[in-house]
Amino acid sequence: MTYNRIISISLVSFLLFSMITVAGVSSQQSTSDAELSVIPIGAMPLIPPNKETIIPLKYTDNFGMNWTTLQYFKGSTGLGAIRSFITTRIIWPIIHPTWKPFLGYTRVEFSAEIVGNPGGWIASVNPTTIPQSTDGTKADLSLKVFVNDLNAANTVIVRISATRFLKDNSEYGISYFDIPVRSEKLNYIDIKPDIGSKEVRPDSMTTFQIDITNLGYFIDAFAAKVTSDKTVKGVLSEQSFVLQPGETHRVTLQVLTADNVFDPGTTHTITINAYSLKNPEKQFTGQVQVITKGFYFSALTISAIGVTLLIILCFFLIIYYFFIRKYIHTGKPDKPWNIPEERAYLEELKKTDKAEYERVLKMMDEEYQSAMLWYKDYCQAMKHERTSTPEEKKSVYLKLFKKLKREKTLEEKKTEEQSVWQPEEKQKPTEPVCEIPEFIPVEEKPVDRQPLVEADENKLKTLLKIRRAQEKQRKRLLKK
Repeated sequence: MTYNRIISISLVSFLLFSMITVAGVSSQQSTSDAELSVIPIGAMPLIPPNKETIIPLKYTDNFGMNWTTLQYFKGSTGLGAIRSFITTRIIWPIIHPTWKPFLGYTRVEFSAEIVGNPGGWIASVNPTTIPQSTDGTKADLSLKVFVNDLNAANTVIVRISATRFLKDNSEYGISYFDIPVRSEKLNYIDIKPDIGSKEVRPDSMTTFQIDITNLGYFIDAFAAKVTSDKTVKGVLSEQSFVLQPGETHRVTLQVLTADNVFDPGTTHTITINAYSLKNPEKQFTGQVQVITKGFYFSALTISAIGVTLLIILCFFLIIYYFFIRKYIHTGKPDKPWNIPEERAYLEELKKTDKAEYERVLKMMDEEYQSAMLWYKDYCQAMKHERTSTPEEKKSVYLKLFKKLKREKTLEEKKTEEQSVWQPEEKQKPTEPVCEIPEFIPVEEKPVDRQPLVEADENKLKTLLKIRRAQEKQRKRLLKK
């Protein structure tokens, strides 16, 4: 029993001495050191632009007093646990009030900042707090770094601040850890046209000025190409060039539009694709728009339109002559042998009686010639009708009527004389070759002048011409 007491007193004395030493040392370093370490694990990676990069860190607590062991220095089970609790949590805080902040776990908080030129760089630590930390505590931390500004510095220092807080939330000390980071080489191009869109007419050429800037961190060679729809064509004045970091180079984009006759307003998009020759998979684009609107007539188009109009005009004239003029406006008589019924009759007659076929065909021809005479006289009369005044028409009506009556009287006398003086034996009865049209009767009674004056001049002229043609035809038939 005495031996156990000696051992217990010796252990308590050793622990108290350790607490006093640690407290004294910690009080001297509370303003500068949190007595811990944060170091990166493995090689430092390059930070790609616009992509979050995680750097693994290892945290180790070097506080010098392990509260986990101290709070159970008399044992962790049974009576020893009770004695340890009474000693460390009741007796010591009363006997040594200055020990109270150290009799428990501490809290460590982390923060990250960019030292120097922070523009474009962002850094943070995860987790941001270790709530229960004591001597020997270890943890895995993550340093997240992100660069999103193309004009940011290539190399920066990320400073991690670790602050230790004691049990009573008082600040014990701060430790700083500087970690240099570097961004990887950047191929980045800015493509900026001087104007976004233009409105032009069809079959024209327009130009755009394109500024290409190297926003990377090193000198690089670039290439550019143009893509567009099939109706327009774009060409760059230069397709490859070398640029220093931050240098801007201007190229000219020429756009040729299609030769459409009319365009109501079509928008065409021309895309400029530029890329680094070292990294052709990564392409950067810029766009301009051309709006084609208006009319365009080329020499070929005008010729084509003229030929088309000429063909249409000729076609219309043909239609007018053969169809409209012939069958609608003029009323020109048809040839009897072209009528389907008459044609069929002639073909049948040709097979059975050729002599009759010749006679009928000749008769049809004479009838057609007589009808054509009437048609020509009718057209002439209609022409005179359009150009005559009412007074002229009245005088012409009277002259035509008198002439028609006088000719009728002469023809009757002549016919009577021939019938009287011609011997009967010479009058051989013959069958008429063709049917002779009857004469238009003229009344012997006194003529009413007023209706005749008002009669149609065209009819009188037509009657006169038909009488003459019939008489000529009659004479030919009598001779035969």
